[in-house]
Amino acid sequence: SLKSGTISTNTTWSKADSPFLVTGDVTVNSGKTLTIEAGSEVRFTPLSDDQSSGEDQNRPELTVKGTLIANGTASDTIVFTSNAETPASGDWYGIYLKDSNASGSFKYNNIAYATYGIRSYGLYGSNSDTTWITNNRIHHSGSGVYSYYSGRYDVIEDNNIHDLSGYGINVQYNDTGSGRFRRNIMNKVQGRGIHLYSKGTYD
Repeated sequence: SLKSGTISTNTTWSKADSPFLVTGDVTVNSGKTLTIEAGSEVRFTPLSDDQSSGEDQNRPELTVKGTLIANGTASDTIVFTSNAETPASGDWYGIYLKDSNASGSFKYNNIAYATYGIRSYGLYGSNSDTTWITNNRIHHSGSGVYSYYSGRYDVIEDNNIHDLSGYGINVQYNDTGSGRFRRNIMNKVQGRGIHLYSKGTYD
């Protein structure tokens, strides 16, 4: 199933229709929800974006201005990866939660060969809004989890992050945000494993 362009209605990508091939930027509009079922596989065309848009006009990305629910299970993970025969870090740009109406839940995902695994920017709101990033494997990419300017409550727990050229977990300028980090494993991360700067209360 080929995917590219804007999602303007509540949408589910089902395991039965998997794998999905993202050929260009997919953008979830504000106020809309994309749900990806456990066991689904989402592949991205390497170094090619038929939308020629987004943060990188040469790489496809999944931009979320609404809500993304990507909750797998321990036995049925959700895979986000490159469609290349010989994949490499940076084949696709990553998952991007953007602006104050965006939200996401990522549980039991396997994210590989991206520039950024899960990135967020401008997620202002309140600490009662929770972003879940738990039990994921993020690997062979640039940076793992990258958060700028958030006012949410971030739960980043039990992730296996390895073989990165950038940061493992980077949280910056989340002055009004808070959250908790627990039991994250870092291995072969060339940048800082966990970097917190100008942030609210995290433990």
